[in-house]
Amino acid sequence: MDIYLWFFFIGVFVAGQGIHDFQGKLLLMTFSNVGIIIWAFNNGNYELLIITLLMMIAWTTRFFRGYRNAKD
Repeated sequence: MDIYLWFFFIGVFVAGQGIHDFQGKLLLMTFSNVGIIIWAFNNGNYELLIITLLMMIAWTTRFFRGYRNAKD
């Protein structure tokens, strides 16, 4: 595996676990997932590509659903 892929995994982990409460959590998660998607597509790893897309959709909807419930 490339070192770039490890950095993307670390970005997803930090954003997903909420280790730090910072404003760019969604941005870090999005860029890290897009990096994983690009890496998986370029290297022909379609299983990683599909599971990253599914997890990105799940995490994004959970983020926005929690944000909407917090406003009410």
